Amino acid sequence: MSLKPSRGVIAMKYSSRTLAVLAVCAACSSNKPDGNTIGGSDITSTGGANSGSGGALFSSGGSSGSTGFGNGGADGGGKVCKGQDFAAEALPVDMYIMFDQSSSMGTSYPGANPPTTWWAVAQQAVEGFVNNPQAAGIGVGIQYFPLGGVDPQSCPVSLYQTPDVPVALLPGNAAALTKSIQSHVPEAFTPTIPALTGAVNYMKTWGPAHAGRQPVVVLVTDGYPTECPAMPDITDVANVAKDAYNGDPKILTFVVGFADEGGLDNLDQIAAAGGTGKSFQITGGDLGSQFTNAMLSIATTPLSCSFDVPTSSDPANPISTDLVSVHFISAATKIDTEVPKVNGLGGCMLNNNVGWYFDDPSTPKKVLICPGTCSSFSAGSISIRYGCAPIVPITN
Repeated sequence: MSLKPSRGVIAMKYSSRTLAVLAVCAACSSNKPDGNTIGGSDITSTGGANSGSGGALFSSGGSSGSTGFGNGGADGGGKVCKGQDFAAEALPVDMYIMFDQSSSMGTSYPGANPPTTWWAVAQQAVEGFVNNPQAAGIGVGIQYFPLGGVDPQSCPVSLYQTPDVPVALLPGNAAALTKSIQSHVPEAFTPTIPALTGAVNYMKTWGPAHAGRQPVVVLVTDGYPTECPAMPDITDVANVAKDAYNGDPKILTFVVGFADEGGLDNLDQIAAAGGTGKSFQITGGDLGSQFTNAMLSIATTPLSCSFDVPTSSDPANPISTDLVSVHFISAATKIDTEVPKVNGLGGCMLNNNVGWYFDDPSTPKKVLICPGTCSSFSAGSISIRYGCAPIVPITN
C-alpha cells in the first residue's frame, strides 16, 4: 500500500469492496471549530480529549499518567502536529478458502427442521455468499481438507496448494464454486496443518502475480486438527499463520468456525497469529447469513496495514521519523485516538497486540500496524502524522 499526497482533509469512503484509509494533518491549526477535525475540540492544545495539557492519552500532560503511555502526543507544549495529507485505499481482496470437509461436518445440525447436516448448511452458506451481489469483485477460490483419505495419505502439502477452483472474480466464478462444494461430502479426519500450509503456499505464488490485490487465506473449520502429525497442536497451526503473516508477500489468515455452541475460542489463536485478530464464530440461527456477513467483512477490512513513511517534498528539510505518529478515528464516534508506537512485532505482543512500529528502526521505509490494531480498522480510519513525538507504552 502506498500513501499518495492529496489536498485538504480526506473524507472516509466506504463501498462493498474498498475502505479508504486516510491520514490527515495538513495545515493543522487551533482555530478550526469542528471537534472531529484537527485542532477542534477533540484535539486541542488546552483541555481537549487528546490534548497536551490534560489529555487522557498521555502521561506527560495527562491527568495522572495512569493510562500506561509515556511522552509524546501534542508535543508536550500544546502544539498540534502538522504535515502533508496522505490518502490510501485498502487493496481489493483475493481469498483462497480452505474448507473443512472432515466427518464431523456430516453430523446433524441441532434444531434444524427438516433435519439436515452441518455440511448441507455449509454448502448453502457458500452458495449464498458467492451469489450475493455485494460480493461482486472479490476474488475467490476453494479447496477442501482432508484429501486423499487418512494419515498419511491426507498429509502431503501438495494436495492443498492446488485449488479445486482457482481464485477468480465474483460473480463470474460463482457457478464453478457452487458446483465444487456440491460435489464434495464429509470424510475422514482433520489435517489442518498441511491444509493451511498448502493454502498459504498457493497465495504466496498468487500474490506477486496479481499486483494491486490483497491475498488472504480463509480457514473454515468445525474443530481442531486431528492428524498430520498424529498429535497436532493448535499452536502448530498458529505458527503456519504467523509465518505467512510475517512473510513476503504478507498473507493474512482469517478463520471461520462452525460450532454447536461456540467452544472454538482457541481458533482465535490462529487468527491472531495470522494478523486478523479474532475468528468468526458461527454458532446457530441463520448460518447462511452469518457466513455471508463474515466473508463480506473479510473483504471490506483494510487488510494491508502497511504504509509508506511520509517523506518531505523539500530534500533540504527532511521529516524526522522520531516525530511520526499514528492515529485511529472511529467511524461511529469520530473520536481521534493515538495508537502507541512499539518496538517491532515483539513489542506488539508485549502491548496486548496493539500499536504500530517501523519496519527498520534505523532506516524506516514502512509504518506497520500491529495485528490487533489492524483488525479493528474496519470501523474507522487511520491518520499518519508528523511533527509531534508519538506516545509509547511505558512497558514497551
